[in-house]
Amino acid sequence: MTSKESAKHILDLTPRMMQFMRGEMRAQIPTSSDEQLSVPQFRILLKLAKESSTHKALAEWMGVAAPTLTRMVDTLVERKLVERVVDSNDRRQIYLSATLLGKSHYDRYRLKVQERLTAKIELLTSAQKSILSEGLRVMNLLYTD
Repeated sequence: MTSKESAKHILDLTPRMMQFMRGEMRAQIPTSSDEQLSVPQFRILLKLAKESSTHKALAEWMGVAAPTLTRMVDTLVERKLVERVVDSNDRRQIYLSATLLGKSHYDRYRLKVQERLTAKIELLTSAQKSILSEGLRVMNLLYTD
């Protein structure tokens, strides 16, 4: 397979993977539950569970405009999943970070989706699992900073 064909396959597969994750997230927690997270909210918690971020940097990482991110973050702050922390050295600088409750929500969602992915991977042969493992290792090399 050429590099161009590989790139096409990655671009074709990514939306299907995101659709799978969205479906799994919706299926795991009832829509009437206060624990419901959208995929963008999950992505925000993914980022903030690992490290604090400024509003601007998070908007860039999410690929959304600042006002759009503000609405998403406001909802997470109201639900006490994210907190805003003012920089003690520069009061104009506000950092966003996941609260313990936010990290707990993120971990719970991640585990449930991971369990479903595991079940799908278990259907593969040993040879297919080895190929998948090597492909994921190589994909990771593409996106290592």
